[in-house]
Amino acid sequence: MILQLHIQALNTPTAIYRTVLIPDDFTFDDLGTVIESSFDIMHSESYIFNMITSNGEKQDYIFIGVDYENDFLISKEEILDDEETFLYEWFQKGKDEAIYSVAVEEYELKIEVQKILEPDSTISYPLCIDAKGRISQTDTEQPVDLEEINEGIQLGELLSSDRFDEVMKDTLEETPDWQTLFQVADHLKKLKP
Repeated sequence: MILQLHIQALNTPTAIYRTVLIPDDFTFDDLGTVIESSFDIMHSESYIFNMITSNGEKQDYIFIGVDYENDFLISKEEILDDEETFLYEWFQKGKDEAIYSVAVEEYELKIEVQKILEPDSTISYPLCIDAKGRISQTDTEQPVDLEEINEGIQLGELLSSDRFDEVMKDTLEETPDWQTLFQVADHLKKLKP
C-alpha cells in the first residue's frame, strides 16, 4: 500500500510542509532519507520518530531511530532500530501520527497519515505531491519547486540504497565493476542534481 503522509515543520513562523506518497514497506530509515531529501536538511547521526498514534490509538514511549550520543536521554533499549522497523507496522490508519526530531538541530516535524492508497503502477515512489516553504528560509514565502524536491528524493534514495553501497564497494576493490559504475553515473546525470 501507499501512504500519503503530510509532514509539517513545527514551531516555524510560516507554514513549511511536504506531502509525500511513500510505500508502506519502506523502513523508518527510508522515511528519514525522504524527509531529509525533501526538506533539503542535513543528515544527522541521531534522530528519533516518536509515535503519537498508531492504528488509531494513542501511543506512549514508542521511539524509533538512532541516538548515538544519548541526546534524547532515552535508554537505547527503548529505541527501535529504524532500519528494521517498517512503516506499515505503525502507520496503519488515517490520522496516525509521529514526531520526527533531530538531536543537533532545532526543528521537529509532525508526520500524519492523510490517506492509505492502492499503488499506481504509473507512479515512481516515493513522490512529493505538495510542498510549501523551506526550513532554511523560514522568514520568507519563497515558492518551492516540486520537480526539484522529487529529484532530491530520487538522489537521496540512490545515495542511501544498497545498490549504491554495492557500487562503492566495487570501486574500492582492485578490479572495479566499471559497467555498473557507469550505469549509476548515467542515472545520476539524468537526475540533474
